[in-house]
Amino acid sequence: MAPSPSNRSAAQKPREVIFSEFPRLTLDLDGAEISAQGEPKICREFFDTVGLEALVGQMPQASIYRDGLILSSKVGETIRLAFIDCSKINELLEDISPYADFSSAERAILLQLLSGISLREAANVDEVSYETKRSQFKSLAARTGLRTQSDVIRVFLLNLFMNISTENKSNRIDHTSPDGRKECGEFLETYYPGTFRRHEISTRNCRNLRIIEAGPVSGIPIIYLHSQTLPQPKMFTSGWLAENNIRLIIPLRPGFLDKDSTRLPIQKHLQRSTQDVAEAIELFCEGNAKVVTHSTGSAYAINLCRNLPKSVAQLTISGAAYVGSYENGSVANLVSGLKNVAAKSSFLTEQVYQQHLRKMGTKSGFQTIINSAYGTSPPDAKIFQDIFESPQGHSWIYETYQLSKNSIVNDILMPSLDVWKNVEDVQTPTLFLHGRQDPVNSVSAAKMIESRFPNSNFVELELEGQSLFLSRFEEMIANRPEDWMAR
Repeated sequence: MAPSPSNRSAAQKPREVIFSEFPRLTLDLDGAEISAQGEPKICREFFDTVGLEALVGQMPQASIYRDGLILSSKVGETIRLAFIDCSKINELLEDISPYADFSSAERAILLQLLSGISLREAANVDEVSYETKRSQFKSLAARTGLRTQSDVIRVFLLNLFMNISTENKSNRIDHTSPDGRKECGEFLETYYPGTFRRHEISTRNCRNLRIIEAGPVSGIPIIYLHSQTLPQPKMFTSGWLAENNIRLIIPLRPGFLDKDSTRLPIQKHLQRSTQDVAEAIELFCEGNAKVVTHSTGSAYAINLCRNLPKSVAQLTISGAAYVGSYENGSVANLVSGLKNVAAKSSFLTEQVYQQHLRKMGTKSGFQTIINSAYGTSPPDAKIFQDIFESPQGHSWIYETYQLSKNSIVNDILMPSLDVWKNVEDVQTPTLFLHGRQDPVNSVSAAKMIESRFPNSNFVELELEGQSLFLSRFEEMIANRPEDWMAR
């Protein structure tokens, strides 16, 4: 019996499969070739056999072809075909369950399921009994730790499609991708090397859904709604995601790590961001997931619970934002000033943000900003002091702000909406985590907000400040009761 993924140690963490050289072909919507990678002859053969009309009508899809699968999908204004031979399918099997020895029958039934063939249809094709195919599937499921046919299809097919709809980890940039995507990829490879798988998915509404994720692909999916920055890079170096069998999924909001984006009006930004999270839950989590959020990410989680309550199985809100007036004068002045400027002129908003960014660019300037916001909170001051003294210093925070202006400005402007409206109707089990020494969003105001939720608990962390996602991120995500005993 193969060891459970949750029992793997960091040293046993399976390697990640990198699909960098497999044949793929990119076409426009009229079927004209845009670009090719590897040796795309087999993709051209498949396209000529199936035809444009039939192909577009059935995308996305996987089709058994030659000795592997042809994956076809629509990404923006392009059609992408990729041929995945059986050796790559086998690599993915080994990545998901590295200790299992899969039989040829188990590998065959996997290909049939991925191509949309039912067990009964597979039995007819192979001229065996239905019970034989059912037995083969049960064996495959047991080896991979997946229970149902839909689980198998979701885990394998989603991961295969993700690899043809985004750049691979070698940072090869398709020339159809705008520079903003390259900047995001370079940022992640610089500060989070080898950590995230990055996806860009064309949704049914022809929008680009941007997602990064980490941890075992067969792990328990947990959605994290980021604040104005991602957790610090060192949070991902210990292997705790694999040890806890967690697949961490982070939808990136419009404008986040996307320097050249256009800022959306605040209400539209909230709606778009919430829709992106819902799409991520549908794609990665079969429509229902645990959601964890920190600080400014709470607005999007609450909006999701209001509009699509069945999509959130459990909610954790740490360092809740927008819970009342800011007691810290520096934060209050920045927020009110940016609100006033944004209401008058996009140009002035840009100038104010750039002025703030220039101050952040130097260590002394950034320390001044941090001291004005967190100077009264020893836990937060210690966190940022450690960041300043690390080899990377605060450069990853500065570059986040440099690339994420439109997302961060909208986060700051979010209090102009009633973020916590009608939370009395939210039935989702909700856990509030809040530092007693939070200098930005007071614990008393957060408790008042929590009291409006009909199904919630509040954990006050005596020794913590505002920046829980920089100090207690593992505990926030894994959410083990023993982690919060020392309050």
